[in-house]
Amino acid sequence: MAITFFYSEPRFAIPRSYLRGFTFRDTGSIAPHWNGEAIEGVNAFNVFYHIELGTNVYDWSSNTYTEDYVFDATSSYASILGIPTDPGVLVQIGYYLNEGEWRLICDVSGFGGAQQPLDLPSQPSDFWYPVSP
Repeated sequence: MAITFFYSEPRFAIPRSYLRGFTFRDTGSIAPHWNGEAIEGVNAFNVFYHIELGTNVYDWSSNTYTEDYVFDATSSYASILGIPTDPGVLVQIGYYLNEGEWRLICDVSGFGGAQQPLDLPSQPSDFWYPVSP
């Protein structure tokens, strides 16, 4: 069963290079973590979730994506005790002053709670060519 994503601004576009990663609320018994290029975790209601990202979103780039492109809803799934379910995920964009970075805030239960950051890969060190003398 696919997961339904609820976006604050589904057509809001942000360059991937500006996006530090995600902040998950209600981390539950297993905090969100990377499984390859997918996010997995267990929320406070013991719902296991597996969230796939859209094509090319994981790796750092200067491409721009809309909020509704970042997650691949049809490839994402959730279950409770092995039974498919749809917990719904609330998604909004947030700027964290202490980090000076943008993150997508994801609430996997709808009740908020403790925040757990999950970073995307950063810019490769060889992205910009050195300036010739």
